[in-house]
Amino acid sequence: MRPIATEECWICHQQFAEKRQLKNHLASKSTHGGRLSVVCMWCLSYEKRFSRVNDLRTHVEEKHSLEYSRLEKDFFTEGNAYWMAIYPEDYRKIVTKVTQKGSRIAVEARNLITDWASKCHSIRRTRVQWMSAWASHPRDEETGRTRESSVASNTSDWAEEPDITVEEPSYDPACPSILKLYSVDMEQMTITLKVNSTRTTSWYAATVDPAIRDTERYMANLIRKAKIHKPIDTRMRSSGEVIISGKEFYTRRQDIAKIVSIPEIFITKIEKHESLEYTTNSTTLVQSAKPIITSPYQPSIAIENQAESPIRPIHRTPTASSSNTTTIANSTMNGDNTTKQAKDILTMGCMPAVPPARREWAETIVNFSIGDAQIKWPPKDWREMNSDKKLHAWEFVSTQLEFLLTGSFPTMERIDLLDKYNFLALPGTKEQKLRDKDNILRKARYYNYECIREAATSQDTRFTAIVTMLFQTMDHRDKSLDKLLEQCNRRNIGLRLGSN
Repeated sequence: MRPIATEECWICHQQFAEKRQLKNHLASKSTHGGRLSVVCMWCLSYEKRFSRVNDLRTHVEEKHSLEYSRLEKDFFTEGNAYWMAIYPEDYRKIVTKVTQKGSRIAVEARNLITDWASKCHSIRRTRVQWMSAWASHPRDEETGRTRESSVASNTSDWAEEPDITVEEPSYDPACPSILKLYSVDMEQMTITLKVNSTRTTSWYAATVDPAIRDTERYMANLIRKAKIHKPIDTRMRSSGEVIISGKEFYTRRQDIAKIVSIPEIFITKIEKHESLEYTTNSTTLVQSAKPIITSPYQPSIAIENQAESPIRPIHRTPTASSSNTTTIANSTMNGDNTTKQAKDILTMGCMPAVPPARREWAETIVNFSIGDAQIKWPPKDWREMNSDKKLHAWEFVSTQLEFLLTGSFPTMERIDLLDKYNFLALPGTKEQKLRDKDNILRKARYYNYECIREAATSQDTRFTAIVTMLFQTMDHRDKSLDKLLEQCNRRNIGLRLGSN
């Protein structure tokens, strides 16, 4: 006796005895094009689809092992695969237990998808179409659950969540508005950013949930940002501060999370300060002899109490004497600040504009770990090698590391590969001379590096503008080698800024 059909396909109206059979029917690419298909967020040449999330997990583990090692264990579940599904409405009819919209793995999945959609060379659905499908997802409270209390937003009502299908604002050349990272305070767990435009200046202070300390990966991202954008004590003058909410909160939260490379859910509150001005006290500057921290894109300020919050509005008008004192302090500290910024650029590199600086390789050995593979550098008895053998070893280990990081043999030119892994060059290595036939990009890197190196080793103010411009682009540099460079920093492998 045939079983009674209880499940029906809503596309072709074919009936099935069990939901499992209906699921297999919809998952098959030969029936309706794979209505349960999910995509790989790291295949950028074309839109690579998989019928089931287990197939996607296997693919990522084999082809993108580095990215796979960074994901949480429950990332590739059927519930979380909803956020990677090509047809989310159909997917939800079969998989009803979907990961909460505000959970960490769901937020990370959406971030990866939107980033992939903007980079993939051949896709069938645009970034806006993905976000439009997510917008129809029920609120977390409608599923009978509540959001995590430890990461609750200052906007507690999900009803105020903006319609994310709205088109992104276009760039206005007459009034550019770029959100830039200013400082990261790990003690106060605050991130300060500013928006410069031709008309106004706004500042944002984002509060990070302390729960992020339990997540090693995201905590490492914040620490890395804090090393470049160090916290400083500032005193600001404004008409007041406003805690933003609603659409503006969600929009800014997404921007800030992308800049510091953490999930949006960890940003719990954002304060906005309009037309803030920095102010200093002349008495404090003269009597306490506190140092002035300056930067070409950071106003001069006096440090009084490092424990204070990085944003504190005050209502005090600076006097003429304080303005003169600040100007004098600016001129005396500008050279030191330029030197520090130049060393920061050389420490982590600013590729493809500036390669990371060479290191003082001596007896210390660094064990570079990438997935299950481990590579030790420098090689044993490297001091006994001649210059040509050192060059060969440098090229060999650079090729190995690039293969482990990307999963494929490097296709870039040999000289570009060596520039990328410039920090591995051993003292006495055979030099690669700049030749007329070298590509323009390589020549630009060479001269940029020489300018930054000169700025880091001297007080020459001719390079201040170049250092400033490159320092401001640090957030947009190639960060694929950050983990390796951090390992060198932890082993105290200093910079080698001499001629070789």
